[in-house]
Amino acid sequence: MPATQTQASFARHLLPLFTTITLGSAASGVYAGKLGVYTSDEQGFNTHTFYYDDGQEVVVFDTQFLPALTQKMVDQIHQTTRSPITRVVVTHANPDKFNGLPVLHAAGARSISSQAIANDIPAVHSYKSHFWIDTMKAFKPSDYPRLENVQEAFTGNSTTL
Repeated sequence: MPATQTQASFARHLLPLFTTITLGSAASGVYAGKLGVYTSDEQGFNTHTFYYDDGQEVVVFDTQFLPALTQKMVDQIHQTTRSPITRVVVTHANPDKFNGLPVLHAAGARSISSQAIANDIPAVHSYKSHFWIDTMKAFKPSDYPRLENVQEAFTGNSTTL
C-alpha cells in the first residue's frame, strides 16, 4: 500500500485510539504537522511505525521488532526533518512496539505508555524471547533485543504531550 494510503488508513483506523493523547500546543490550539510512516521489511514483519512532526519535534508511535530496524526508522526520520525525536508512545505490549526502545532512548527520546502497558511489557518480553530463542531457535540469547521499559507511564484516561 502506498505511504499516502497507509497514512490515511492510520488516520481513519488508529487515530481514534489516540484520542486521549493530545499532541501540539493546547495554549495556541494549533495542531498542524506532518504524519510519516516507516515500514520494515519481512524481517520486521512489515511493521508500520508512524511519526508526527509538528515542525519543532517528532513523536514516534511504537518502535520496530529489531533494534537495527528501529535505527533505519530513525535514519528515515532524520532524512525528512530537522526536528528532533523527543517522544515515543508505546501503544501496546508487543515486541514490535517496544523492542526498539533502547535505540530511541539512546537517541534522546523519552518513552511513554499507559501504566497497564508498562506493567505488561516485562512479562510479554519474557515469553516472546523464550518463544524466539528456545522454541523457534531464531535468535541466540545474546542476539535477542534486550528489555528496556518505558520511562513514563500515565494513569487515568488521558495525558498531554
